[in-house]
Amino acid sequence: MKATLLSAKILRERFQTTVAVEIKGLANFVTQADLESERIIVETIRDRFPSHSFIAEESLNDRADATDLWIIDPLDGTSNFMHGIPHFAISISYYRDGQPELGIVCNPIRNDWFVAVRGQGAWHNGTRMKVDTADRIDATMITCGFYYDRDRMMQATLDTIGDFFRNNIHGMRRFGAAALDLCNVACGQYGLFFEYKLHPWDYGAGQLILAEAGGRVTDCDGLALPLHQPAVSVRPMRFFTIEPSRLLPLTGICSTRISIWQSSFNIAFRKSLKYRVRVKSVLIPKKQSRLYAFRCSADHLCVGLP
Repeated sequence: MKATLLSAKILRERFQTTVAVEIKGLANFVTQADLESERIIVETIRDRFPSHSFIAEESLNDRADATDLWIIDPLDGTSNFMHGIPHFAISISYYRDGQPELGIVCNPIRNDWFVAVRGQGAWHNGTRMKVDTADRIDATMITCGFYYDRDRMMQATLDTIGDFFRNNIHGMRRFGAAALDLCNVACGQYGLFFEYKLHPWDYGAGQLILAEAGGRVTDCDGLALPLHQPAVSVRPMRFFTIEPSRLLPLTGICSTRISIWQSSFNIAFRKSLKYRVRVKSVLIPKKQSRLYAFRCSADHLCVGLP
């Protein structure tokens, strides 16, 4: 908690001031505030736990299988920070033997604190969090993120958003800070969050916070994320998978339509590969035909039912 407080002080002081900015890649920035925040967090934790390992966005990449591991995003939402938008966060998590034990996400401008301890629930400013109870896609709000890619990954995200809207969701929101998006799902504000590519520092704390609030963070196969996993689908509901198989051959970068009972969705593949798809492990009565969610990656697609 002390490390978070010290980092929050730095970010508040630097917010809406002129800070040095470096470009890491297309629309991917790091500011002096990121670096100062990370330094104070790591120094504070190391003073207390000198033998522990760290994965931090800007400077540290120890082994993900370390016994005692801290995963840190010193400033999630750097673009928001740069443009004077008060929606960004510090994310700090502690993993013991690969299991999340502690997660803290803090928006220092709004003084919003999201905290979870394994087995003890998730809390927002002292109030216990619980995920949305809606069981239909047309009764929920969805949030999403865009990775830095401006080509196929971006187009796949836009296609997925369109499919959600065609299934009458209440709305789609995109705020630019994945750690806070996960916490907002945990609070029940959104029924689902998806983004095609995230890093451990983006969800290290958020996945524990969401789990303790009754939600789930998985990959497209519904499996728990290893700490090196770059892709995530987040929801408090069940998902099913469509995977490469034998029925429908597709070649190259293409868009097609596949019908599952009475519902159909656009499918966009991101790699120039041959695909055949089939429904895998959907043990649902045929009359339950309304799909409530959809997303795809280069290797598999994901859909859900009530």
